Amino acid sequence: MIRRGRWGTLIMVLVGTTMPLWEGQARLPQESDATLIIGGTVQSTSADRLVLITDEGRPDARHAPVKQTFVVTPETQILWGSQHLAAVELQYGDVAIVRYHEQSGQRVARAVWALVARARELSPAQTAESAAEAAYAQANRLLDAAYVREALPYLNRAIALWPKFLRAYSRRGYVYTALAVQEADSAAQQRSRARALADYTAAIDIGRQQGVIAAGWHNNRGVLYQQLQDHEHALQDFTVALHIDPTYGLAWRNRAHLRRILGDWEGALADLTQLINLEPEVGKWYCQRGLLWRRQEAMGLARQDFQRCLTLDPSLQEQYPEATDAPRHESKG
Repeated sequence: MIRRGRWGTLIMVLVGTTMPLWEGQARLPQESDATLIIGGTVQSTSADRLVLITDEGRPDARHAPVKQTFVVTPETQILWGSQHLAAVELQYGDVAIVRYHEQSGQRVARAVWALVARARELSPAQTAESAAEAAYAQANRLLDAAYVREALPYLNRAIALWPKFLRAYSRRGYVYTALAVQEADSAAQQRSRARALADYTAAIDIGRQQGVIAAGWHNNRGVLYQQLQDHEHALQDFTVALHIDPTYGLAWRNRAHLRRILGDWEGALADLTQLINLEPEVGKWYCQRGLLWRRQEAMGLARQDFQRCLTLDPSLQEQYPEATDAPRHESKG
Protein backbone atom coordinates (compact mmCIF):
# COMPACT_ATOMS: atom_id res chain seq x y z
CA MET A 1 0.00 0.00 0.00
CA ILE A 2 1.21 3.49 -0.79
CA ARG A 3 -0.05 6.14 1.59
CA ARG A 4 0.29 9.61 0.13
CA GLY A 5 0.65 12.92 1.91
CA ARG A 6 1.40 16.57 1.09
CA TRP A 7 4.96 17.78 1.55
CA GLY A 8 7.23 20.39 0.14
CA THR A 9 10.41 20.23 -1.85
CA LEU A 10 13.86 21.02 -0.50
CA ILE A 11 16.68 21.76 -2.97
CA MET A 12 20.02 20.57 -1.67
CA VAL A 13 23.12 22.34 -3.05
CA LEU A 14 25.77 19.77 -3.96
CA VAL A 15 29.15 20.47 -5.56
CA GLY A 16 28.02 22.72 -8.35
CA THR A 17 24.65 21.10 -8.93
CA THR A 18 21.28 20.79 -7.24
CA MET A 19 19.81 17.65 -5.77
CA PRO A 20 16.04 17.62 -5.29
CA LEU A 21 14.74 16.19 -2.03
CA TRP A 22 11.09 15.53 -1.30
CA GLU A 23 10.26 16.06 2.31
CA GLY A 24 7.72 13.73 3.87
CA GLN A 25 6.00 10.57 2.87
CA ALA A 26 4.98 10.90 -0.76
CA ARG A 27 2.99 13.11 -3.10
CA LEU A 28 -0.73 13.71 -3.41
CA PRO A 29 -2.38 13.33 -6.79
CA GLN A 30 -2.20 16.65 -8.62
CA GLU A 31 -5.91 17.32 -8.25
CA SER A 32 -5.76 17.24 -4.44
CA ASP A 33 -6.07 20.52 -2.52
CA ALA A 34 -3.42 21.79 -0.14
CA THR A 35 -4.13 20.98 3.50
CA LEU A 36 -3.89 23.42 6.39
CA ILE A 37 -3.79 22.98 10.17
CA ILE A 38 -5.53 25.02 12.85
CA GLY A 39 -6.19 24.48 16.56
CA GLY A 40 -8.88 25.73 18.91
CA THR A 41 -11.60 24.78 21.38
CA VAL A 42 -14.82 23.10 20.38
CA GLN A 43 -17.90 25.32 20.55
CA SER A 44 -20.38 22.89 18.97
CA THR A 45 -20.53 19.75 16.86
CA SER A 46 -23.03 17.81 14.79
CA ALA A 47 -22.82 14.90 12.40
CA ASP A 48 -21.67 17.19 9.57
CA ARG A 49 -20.36 20.36 11.23
CA LEU A 50 -17.62 21.24 13.71
CA VAL A 51 -17.30 24.77 15.12
CA LEU A 52 -14.03 25.84 16.77
CA ILE A 53 -13.09 29.02 18.57
CA THR A 54 -9.55 29.91 17.44
CA ASP A 55 -7.03 32.71 17.66
CA GLU A 56 -6.64 32.87 13.88
CA GLY A 57 -6.52 36.44 12.60
CA ARG A 58 -6.26 38.09 16.05
CA PRO A 59 -3.89 41.06 15.74
CA ASP A 60 -3.76 41.53 19.53
CA ALA A 61 -5.49 40.51 22.75
CA ARG A 62 -8.17 43.21 22.45
CA HIS A 63 -9.82 41.40 19.55
CA ALA A 64 -12.26 38.58 20.14
CA PRO A 65 -11.38 35.01 19.13
CA VAL A 66 -12.55 33.83 15.72
CA LYS A 67 -15.28 31.25 15.13
CA GLN A 68 -14.33 28.72 12.44
CA THR A 69 -16.80 26.24 10.94
CA PHE A 70 -15.61 22.99 9.33
CA VAL A 71 -17.54 20.52 7.22
CA VAL A 72 -17.32 16.95 8.53
CA THR A 73 -17.68 14.19 5.91
CA PRO A 74 -17.73 10.38 6.18
CA GLU A 75 -14.05 10.48 5.15
CA THR A 76 -13.04 12.76 8.05
CA GLN A 77 -10.88 10.97 10.61
CA ILE A 78 -11.65 12.00 14.20
CA LEU A 79 -9.19 10.66 16.75
CA TRP A 80 -8.75 10.81 20.48
CA GLY A 81 -5.30 9.31 20.88
CA SER A 82 -5.68 6.09 18.89
CA GLN A 83 -9.42 5.93 19.56
CA HIS A 84 -11.75 6.77 16.66
CA LEU A 85 -14.69 9.06 17.47
CA ALA A 86 -17.82 10.35 15.76
CA ALA A 87 -18.14 14.12 15.44
CA VAL A 88 -21.07 14.22 17.86
CA GLU A 89 -18.86 12.66 20.57
CA LEU A 90 -16.75 15.81 20.75
CA GLN A 91 -17.91 18.11 23.55
CA TYR A 92 -17.96 21.82 24.24
CA GLY A 93 -14.54 22.95 25.49
CA ASP A 94 -12.54 20.08 24.02
CA VAL A 95 -9.20 21.26 22.62
CA ALA A 96 -8.72 20.01 19.06
CA ILE A 97 -6.46 20.33 16.03
CA VAL A 98 -8.08 20.20 12.59
CA ARG A 99 -6.34 19.40 9.30
CA TYR A 100 -8.53 20.75 6.50
CA HIS A 101 -8.64 21.97 2.91
CA GLU A 102 -10.66 24.67 1.16
CA GLN A 103 -13.35 23.45 -1.21
CA SER A 104 -16.08 25.55 -2.81
CA GLY A 105 -15.66 28.25 -0.18
CA GLN A 106 -15.95 25.80 2.72
CA ARG A 107 -13.36 24.35 5.08
CA VAL A 108 -13.60 20.57 4.80
CA ALA A 109 -12.02 18.66 7.68
CA ARG A 110 -9.72 15.82 6.72
CA ALA A 111 -8.67 14.89 10.26
CA VAL A 112 -9.49 16.09 13.77
CA TRP A 113 -7.43 15.33 16.87
CA ALA A 114 -9.04 15.91 20.28
CA LEU A 115 -6.20 16.72 22.68
CA VAL A 116 -6.91 17.88 26.22
CA ALA A 117 -10.36 17.69 27.75
CA ARG A 118 -11.52 14.50 29.52
CA ALA A 119 -7.96 13.15 29.43
CA ARG A 120 -8.70 11.15 32.60
CA GLU A 121 -10.91 8.90 30.42
CA LEU A 122 -7.98 7.95 28.20
CA SER A 123 -5.51 5.15 28.69
CA PRO A 124 -1.87 6.24 29.26
CA ALA A 125 -0.98 5.18 25.71
CA GLN A 126 -3.83 7.24 24.23
CA THR A 127 -2.84 10.27 26.29
CA ALA A 128 0.78 9.98 25.11
CA GLU A 129 -0.27 9.73 21.47
CA SER A 130 -2.51 12.78 21.81
CA ALA A 131 0.35 14.77 23.34
CA ALA A 132 2.65 13.55 20.56
CA GLU A 133 0.16 14.76 17.94
CA ALA A 134 0.03 18.15 19.67
CA ALA A 135 3.85 18.44 19.67
CA TYR A 136 3.96 17.38 16.02
CA ALA A 137 1.37 20.00 15.09
CA GLN A 138 3.37 22.71 16.88
CA ALA A 139 6.50 21.63 14.99
CA ASN A 140 4.61 21.95 11.70
CA ARG A 141 3.42 25.44 12.61
CA LEU A 142 7.01 26.48 13.31
CA LEU A 143 8.23 24.94 10.06
CA ASP A 144 5.50 26.71 8.12
CA ALA A 145 6.91 29.95 9.54
CA ALA A 146 10.48 28.89 8.55
CA TYR A 147 11.60 28.29 12.16
CA VAL A 148 13.44 25.08 11.34
CA ARG A 149 15.76 24.72 14.35
CA GLU A 150 13.00 25.74 16.76
CA ALA A 151 10.78 22.90 15.49
CA LEU A 152 13.29 20.20 16.41
CA PRO A 153 12.52 19.96 20.18
CA TYR A 154 8.82 19.44 19.43
CA LEU A 155 9.59 16.60 17.02
CA ASN A 156 11.94 15.08 19.59
CA ARG A 157 9.12 15.23 22.14
CA ALA A 158 6.61 13.70 19.72
CA ILE A 159 8.90 10.74 19.05
CA ALA A 160 9.77 10.30 22.73
CA LEU A 161 6.06 10.16 23.58
CA TRP A 162 5.17 7.88 20.67
CA PRO A 163 8.19 5.84 19.46
CA LYS A 164 6.34 4.53 16.40
CA PHE A 165 5.11 7.95 15.24
CA LEU A 166 5.78 7.45 11.54
CA ARG A 167 5.17 11.01 10.33
CA ALA A 168 7.34 12.51 13.06
CA TYR A 169 10.40 10.50 11.97
CA SER A 170 9.91 11.61 8.37
CA ARG A 171 9.44 15.23 9.41
CA ARG A 172 12.48 15.20 11.68
CA GLY A 173 14.54 13.69 8.87
CA TYR A 174 13.57 16.71 6.79
CA VAL A 175 14.55 19.08 9.62
CA TYR A 176 17.98 17.52 10.08
CA THR A 177 18.56 17.66 6.32
CA ALA A 178 17.65 21.36 6.27
CA LEU A 179 19.88 22.04 9.28
CA ALA A 180 22.82 20.35 7.54
CA VAL A 181 22.69 23.10 4.91
CA GLN A 182 22.89 25.75 7.64
CA GLU A 183 25.85 24.25 9.51
CA ALA A 184 29.12 26.16 9.19
CA ASP A 185 31.60 23.27 9.18
CA SER A 186 31.60 19.99 7.29
CA ALA A 187 31.73 17.81 10.44
CA ALA A 188 28.49 19.36 11.73
CA GLN A 189 26.92 18.96 8.29
CA GLN A 190 27.79 15.27 8.22
CA ARG A 191 26.39 14.74 11.73
CA SER A 192 23.08 16.32 10.74
CA ARG A 193 22.93 14.23 7.57
CA ALA A 194 23.66 11.05 9.52
CA ARG A 195 20.79 11.89 11.91
CA ALA A 196 18.49 12.59 8.99
CA LEU A 197 19.45 9.29 7.40
CA ALA A 198 18.67 7.47 10.67
CA ASP A 199 15.23 9.09 10.82
CA TYR A 200 14.34 8.19 7.23
CA THR A 201 15.53 4.65 7.92
CA ALA A 202 13.25 4.54 10.97
CA ALA A 203 10.32 5.80 8.87
CA ILE A 204 11.01 3.15 6.22
CA ASP A 205 11.35 0.31 8.76
CA ILE A 206 8.36 1.31 10.91
CA GLY A 207 6.32 1.97 7.78
CA ARG A 208 7.10 -1.52 6.51
CA GLN A 209 5.79 -2.94 9.81
CA GLN A 210 2.60 -0.90 9.43
CA GLY A 211 2.10 -1.73 5.74
CA VAL A 212 3.08 1.76 4.54
CA ILE A 213 5.64 2.41 1.81
CA ALA A 214 6.64 5.75 0.33
CA ALA A 215 8.86 6.56 -2.62
CA GLY A 216 9.75 9.92 -1.04
CA TRP A 217 11.44 8.34 1.98
CA HIS A 218 13.69 6.21 -0.21
CA ASN A 219 14.47 9.14 -2.50
CA ASN A 220 15.36 11.35 0.47
CA ARG A 221 17.52 8.67 2.03
CA GLY A 222 19.21 8.13 -1.32
CA VAL A 223 20.14 11.83 -1.46
CA LEU A 224 21.62 11.58 2.05
CA TYR A 225 23.56 8.43 1.18
CA GLN A 226 24.99 10.24 -1.83
CA GLN A 227 25.99 13.24 0.29
CA LEU A 228 27.71 10.80 2.66
CA GLN A 229 29.57 9.29 -0.35
CA ASP A 230 27.75 5.94 -0.04
CA HIS A 231 26.90 5.65 -3.72
CA GLU A 232 25.94 1.98 -3.62
CA HIS A 233 23.16 2.49 -1.09
CA ALA A 234 22.09 5.74 -2.77
CA LEU A 235 21.61 3.89 -6.06
CA GLN A 236 19.62 1.18 -4.29
CA ASP A 237 17.28 3.71 -2.67
CA PHE A 238 16.64 5.65 -5.89
CA THR A 239 15.85 2.35 -7.61
CA VAL A 240 13.45 1.27 -4.84
CA ALA A 241 11.73 4.68 -5.03
CA LEU A 242 11.15 4.16 -8.76
CA HIS A 243 9.82 0.65 -8.21
CA ILE A 244 7.28 2.11 -5.76
CA ASP A 245 6.35 5.04 -8.02
CA PRO A 246 7.56 4.89 -11.66
CA THR A 247 6.14 8.40 -12.23
CA TYR A 248 8.41 9.95 -9.58
CA GLY A 249 10.33 12.46 -11.70
CA LEU A 250 12.71 13.59 -8.96
CA ALA A 251 13.92 10.05 -8.39
CA TRP A 252 14.60 9.64 -12.13
CA ARG A 253 16.56 12.90 -12.05
CA ASN A 254 18.51 11.92 -8.94
CA ARG A 255 19.40 8.48 -10.27
CA ALA A 256 20.48 9.93 -13.63
CA HIS A 257 22.74 12.39 -11.78
CA LEU A 258 24.27 9.62 -9.68
CA ARG A 259 24.81 7.40 -12.71
CA ARG A 260 26.68 10.25 -14.41
CA ILE A 261 28.93 10.50 -11.34
CA LEU A 262 29.55 6.74 -11.50
CA GLY A 263 30.33 6.88 -15.24
CA ASP A 264 27.27 4.82 -16.20
CA TRP A 265 26.46 6.86 -19.31
CA GLU A 266 23.99 4.36 -20.75
CA GLY A 267 22.08 4.20 -17.46
CA ALA A 268 22.03 7.98 -17.16
CA LEU A 269 20.75 8.30 -20.74
CA ALA A 270 17.99 5.79 -20.00
CA ASP A 271 16.94 7.67 -16.84
CA LEU A 272 16.90 11.05 -18.57
CA THR A 273 14.80 9.57 -21.36
CA GLN A 274 12.28 8.34 -18.77
CA LEU A 275 12.30 11.81 -17.20
CA ILE A 276 11.69 13.46 -20.57
CA ASN A 277 8.78 11.09 -21.20
CA LEU A 278 7.27 12.24 -17.90
CA GLU A 279 8.09 15.96 -18.32
CA PRO A 280 8.42 16.60 -22.06
CA GLU A 281 8.09 20.39 -21.75
CA VAL A 282 11.06 20.92 -19.40
CA GLY A 283 13.94 22.19 -21.55
CA LYS A 284 16.86 21.45 -19.24
CA TRP A 285 16.27 17.69 -19.40
CA TYR A 286 16.98 17.82 -23.15
CA CYS A 287 20.16 19.83 -22.59
CA GLN A 288 21.36 17.35 -19.99
CA ARG A 289 20.64 14.43 -22.30
CA GLY A 290 22.34 16.31 -25.14
CA LEU A 291 25.53 16.46 -23.08
CA LEU A 292 25.40 12.70 -22.65
CA TRP A 293 24.82 12.16 -26.37
CA ARG A 294 27.91 14.32 -27.05
CA ARG A 295 29.94 12.17 -24.68
CA GLN A 296 28.77 9.14 -26.66
CA GLU A 297 29.76 10.99 -29.86
CA ALA A 298 26.17 10.80 -31.11
CA MET A 299 26.28 14.38 -32.39
CA GLY A 300 23.10 14.21 -34.43
CA LEU A 301 21.04 13.17 -31.40
CA ALA A 302 22.85 15.77 -29.29
CA ARG A 303 21.97 18.51 -31.77
CA GLN A 304 18.29 17.51 -31.76
CA ASP A 305 18.17 17.61 -27.95
CA PHE A 306 20.00 20.94 -27.72
CA GLN A 307 17.65 22.51 -30.27
CA ARG A 308 14.61 21.22 -28.38
CA CYS A 309 16.11 22.48 -25.10
CA LEU A 310 16.57 26.06 -26.35
CA THR A 311 13.22 26.07 -28.13
CA LEU A 312 11.49 25.26 -24.85
CA ASP A 313 13.62 27.59 -22.72
CA PRO A 314 15.93 30.07 -24.51
CA SER A 315 17.24 31.29 -21.14
CA LEU A 316 19.20 28.03 -20.82
CA GLN A 317 21.64 29.16 -23.52
CA GLU A 318 23.97 30.71 -20.92
CA GLN A 319 23.81 27.70 -18.62
CA TYR A 320 24.40 25.24 -21.47
CA PRO A 321 26.76 26.93 -23.98
CA GLU A 322 27.23 23.52 -25.62
CA ALA A 323 23.68 23.84 -26.91
CA THR A 324 24.73 26.64 -29.28
CA ASP A 325 28.15 25.13 -30.02
CA ALA A 326 26.76 21.74 -31.05
CA PRO A 327 25.67 22.64 -34.62
CA ARG A 328 29.03 24.33 -35.33
CA HIS A 329 31.00 21.36 -33.98
CA GLU A 330 28.92 18.95 -36.01
CA SER A 331 29.38 20.90 -39.26
CA LYS A 332 33.14 20.93 -38.76
CA GLY A 333 33.15 17.18 -38.17
